Amino acid sequence: MATVGRKALLSIGAAGSSPPATWDDIKLRRELTKNSQKEEIDVTTADSGSDREYLPGLRNTTFDGTCLFDPDNDGILAMLTNYHADDEVVWFRYRPLGSGSSLPEETFEGFVTNFSVSASYESAVEATFTIRVSGTINRTTQS
Repeated sequence: MATVGRKALLSIGAAGSSPPATWDDIKLRRELTKNSQKEEIDVTTADSGSDREYLPGLRNTTFDGTCLFDPDNDGILAMLTNYHADDEVVWFRYRPLGSGSSLPEETFEGFVTNFSVSASYESAVEATFTIRVSGTINRTTQS
């Protein structure tokens, strides 16, 4: 099922051993990109002939986004707080807006590695951010 980009929702929760019961939505989002990459392990030997051989390696995922900066938005403040915290890994949730048993949902632990605010003379104040996923992304459907 295709989803309109404006209906995608990113939320932040507290630290803990399992996803929290409550979430703060990161509102006023303009863009959100999920970047996933799998490393490759070179296993080429002299017996490989003239072709290289590889095995799949570890996955590496980040979420990069832009939102209007609203200092009163709990989700934006939680991201800023996480950026300034040392050694804190918190829960995030990514899903389409709405509810229903058929809609996908991803929850994962991560931390904010970049949080920048820019104020241009002729536009609204924006924040850009990067979230590094730490561990497995849990893919389920919304309940």
